[in-house]
Amino acid sequence: GSFAGLVTTPLDAAKTRIMLTEDPRARLGLWRTLGVMSKECGMMGLFKGALPRGLHSGLGGALWLGAFEWTKLLLWPSEDGRSERNDRATTALLQGNIFQGT
Repeated sequence: GSFAGLVTTPLDAAKTRIMLTEDPRARLGLWRTLGVMSKECGMMGLFKGALPRGLHSGLGGALWLGAFEWTKLLLWPSEDGRSERNDRATTALLQGNIFQGT
């Protein structure tokens, strides 16, 4: 998640610039917009905001994965059919560590 957020930052910045151009006739394509942005701000300008975007993507992915795994523990019974896994997941959630329930 973080890596994808970092790598696609220039594409997202160009998309945003295209969308915010009020006159539809003044809109450039993706590659031309990236070229203009590169000339205006340099290559580093294309990656402005990459760190917050990467952190946002990484944290969001981690939260999603944690919620998915915790839900999986609650919904599927253990191999022997007992609810021990459900009890462990609930205890882990109450203790503040959802990863101990696995």
